[in-house]
Amino acid sequence: MFGGSNDGAAFEFSTDHLPEQDRLRIWCDVVARQSMRIDSRPLPGSVLKVDIRGYAWPGLMIARASLSGMRDERTPELIGDGDDDISFVVNLSGPVTITARGSDHYLEEGEGFAISSLEPSVFTRLAPGSVVGLTMPREALTSRMRNLDATLARVIPAGSEALQLLRSYLGFLLDHKSPTTPELRQSIIAHVYQLIALVLGPPPGVALAMEGQSTAAARLIAIKVDVIENLGNRDLTTEWLALRHHLSARYVQMLFENEQTTVSAFLLESRLERACQQLADVGGAGRSISSIAFACGFGDLSYFNRAFRKRYGMTPSERRAGSARKS
Repeated sequence: MFGGSNDGAAFEFSTDHLPEQDRLRIWCDVVARQSMRIDSRPLPGSVLKVDIRGYAWPGLMIARASLSGMRDERTPELIGDGDDDISFVVNLSGPVTITARGSDHYLEEGEGFAISSLEPSVFTRLAPGSVVGLTMPREALTSRMRNLDATLARVIPAGSEALQLLRSYLGFLLDHKSPTTPELRQSIIAHVYQLIALVLGPPPGVALAMEGQSTAAARLIAIKVDVIENLGNRDLTTEWLALRHHLSARYVQMLFENEQTTVSAFLLESRLERACQQLADVGGAGRSISSIAFACGFGDLSYFNRAFRKRYGMTPSERRAGSARKS
């Protein structure tokens, strides 16, 4: 139910920023119909209010939205645009009724739902609430699943472990700055694709064959999220991760080896990425380089400087100075 460009930029939208007299027209005719390709109307008696924030990356768009009561329809006319992306939503709060494939579905808090943009659908939000949505190309899932269409247009229960992991991962991504390197961004996109495939689940005949692969992929994603959330912890080791995730240290190592990397390499790359982002933040110009390095988990400033220069071809001071000149 979300659409837009996919140039990698963060985007935000709020009806609060629109002139009150034009608010309804701009939302319905410009933002919803032209950009999101849906027919959207506030429910009778509902005061229109929409706040959306997200990222549009090549091959994946994710967004979190707070919405007043409204009715969003992907009409047969709009389906004529030929868009065959897959949209997935996780309802965070407020009741939602979905009409798709001739049936009505009631989406409660924490439940998920996937639908093809080629199918008519109606999402009716009965009261103000919030949702996380993402859109991806159909081929991103057909390459990971068999008979994708058979898994769509059904409610994914909130208790689904895979859905809970997806919700946590998307929340983490939306609460942090977009990764600056294309390599890290592509890795994240691949993780989301795999998680969606795991959430939707393959047909029963394929499930057993995929079980080991899917479980391993989900565990690796959970561990990577844990690493990124704990970059400042200088005691973060393979053994520490294994204990937290109830796995053996060797199994954790093998998960990373399957991606031709190691725990230490991923940890170093993530810490350098975080430090690079903070050095580029002109709002944090008052922080010393050493305090940023230590906050990102580096215990040795000389090692941080060497690793940073090797990774980015410049010193941390040069990175900060370059960002200051651009501002």
